[in-house]
Amino acid sequence: MRRKYKGLLPPLSWLLANGYSDLVDIKNRRPEAFAHIPQARCRKRLLEHVKDAEHFVREHGTLPTGFWFLKHGQPALAAMLWKYPGAFAHLPQHPQRGRSLAECVREAEELARANGGKLPAQLIRIGKEHIYRALRKHPSAFAHLHQAPRRKELLAAYIQDAERLAKIHGHVPGFRWLANHGRKNLFEAMKDHPNHFAHLPRASRSTRHAATVAKYVREAEQLARKHGKLPNYQWLMQHGHRQLCTVIQKNRSTFAHIVQVRAHKSVTEHVHIAKRLAAKHGGKLPNSWWLTTHGFSSLSEAMRRRPKLFAGIPQEKKKRTPQEWVAIAKRLVAKHGGKLPNSGWLTTHGFAGLYGIMRKRPRLFAGIVQEKKRRWRREWVPIARSLAKKHGGKLPNPKWLTTHGFDGLRYAMRRQPRLFVEIPQLRLRPSRKLK
Repeated sequence: MRRKYKGLLPPLSWLLANGYSDLVDIKNRRPEAFAHIPQARCRKRLLEHVKDAEHFVREHGTLPTGFWFLKHGQPALAAMLWKYPGAFAHLPQHPQRGRSLAECVREAEELARANGGKLPAQLIRIGKEHIYRALRKHPSAFAHLHQAPRRKELLAAYIQDAERLAKIHGHVPGFRWLANHGRKNLFEAMKDHPNHFAHLPRASRSTRHAATVAKYVREAEQLARKHGKLPNYQWLMQHGHRQLCTVIQKNRSTFAHIVQVRAHKSVTEHVHIAKRLAAKHGGKLPNSWWLTTHGFSSLSEAMRRRPKLFAGIPQEKKKRTPQEWVAIAKRLVAKHGGKLPNSGWLTTHGFAGLYGIMRKRPRLFAGIVQEKKRRWRREWVPIARSLAKKHGGKLPNPKWLTTHGFDGLRYAMRRQPRLFVEIPQLRLRPSRKLK
């Protein structure tokens, strides 16, 4: 790093790409604290480009055109030459004479050969403005060359294709059909130029919706025949029928004839369970933290939603004093080798209250050493490999990672996917195909 930047702090892009986002954050917040540290910059200023051009002239005699610099890997200097020509006016430059028609034709033929036998449509965009002008003035000289269709010609072709589809189907199919049949570009053209397709009938939204619902009704009936009843939502989600769950929830009346396994307990059942637990624990129902950590999270949720039904059942006090939390923290330190687990572990293992009081009253926990929560993104790679090895060669999907305390790994994968490209991952959204 020092050799590359010669004692300067690397530029912003290097710091972010190499895991120094914390340093960038604090530098942005407190720039005065870093004012004495010189930092390398990725982009040069105009004056620096002028000095580079002067150095080039001293070595080679004249300054080439912007296209020469673009071709030889210096696009920034080429852009400055085009944008600020006055800044380079004091330097001797190559004369930019106009090319003859024969030269333009010869260059166009070479360009067509390199482009698969067709002359590109966007000549100006690729820096061949002289060929474009010659083509406009002398079209007969380029008649032997095939040119890629321009935007208007493409639009006319899309309109013809849409008319042909409307004649076959009675209307222009929707996006899903077009995408599945390799016509995404037609959909984009219809979206960008609606007036040119206004004369064609389109598949109505109600028709498409009815067809989609009918497809999922058949899928649900097939699953119900196979299992005796349609499995519950949790089973459907885990076995690749996520979209079926969504359609059922939005169209319950259409699926009313299909009997489904009910996974969730009713509120009345939760009340009976709460009374039984209270009798077992000396007349008081354990607090919500105990319920969550002992497999009664649905009971805790039912109590939050319908508190009046549980009003007659006395419940233990959930809130602990700060001193009680300090004692719990010390027990966790002794259990985990002299360090308190990080905030992610505390939250996912039922100690969210401890994490909250540590943020509010940090002085009480000043003598307790806590594990570092944040890892560098590269530190997550061996953890990802280990998890993939445990789960049959594939890393669990992002939802599993979040619920099991690996949210940092999920974030690292989203920010720097190239670090994890060799680790296969289970898809978050399973396939819709029946198993």
